[in-house]
Amino acid sequence: MSLDRVRTDGVPEPGLLAQVRAFDAAARAGRYYEAFNVNSSNFTALSGGTRAFIADCHRLLDRCVAEAEAGDPAEIRQCIEVVMGLLRYIDECNDDVVFFADEAGAWQVEVNWASVLPAWFKCLSRTATADEYASLVVSAIDEFDSPDRRRQLEAARQAATPAQREALEAASRRRPSTRR
Repeated sequence: MSLDRVRTDGVPEPGLLAQVRAFDAAARAGRYYEAFNVNSSNFTALSGGTRAFIADCHRLLDRCVAEAEAGDPAEIRQCIEVVMGLLRYIDECNDDVVFFADEAGAWQVEVNWASVLPAWFKCLSRTATADEYASLVVSAIDEFDSPDRRRQLEAARQAATPAQREALEAASRRRPSTRR
């Protein structure tokens, strides 16, 4: 057992995947949801629950990025994909996860896609077929970081195997960015 996974109370800390799954379950159960009366002076405010959600999301994604090089690529991939799924859930107007007073959307979580997606690409490249890699990469870039599409595609090319790189080139030509 790794010493960094042992807490002072002697109980081992759950692994990253267990933590991400617990975060996802808690968020979907509304444990971060905390509404307040919105008016013209507080419409940009965030509730304590929303701030806690954002902090936990960033903390978990930062761990995924840090562990992408040496960790289990299948597990890190799954962790990032669970968080992506939760962000999609928020974007589907499921407003029971967090409370945004104005203009709700996962974009307000402000994920650092410049570091998260390249880490995910590395794990994805070691766990996906060429076609799966290309399809998932193009979809994720278009959905989460279309303004940096060119740079993200380059990061995905660098992480890809030769077969994945070829499939990615074809997929990125077929599916030009639809977001601006």
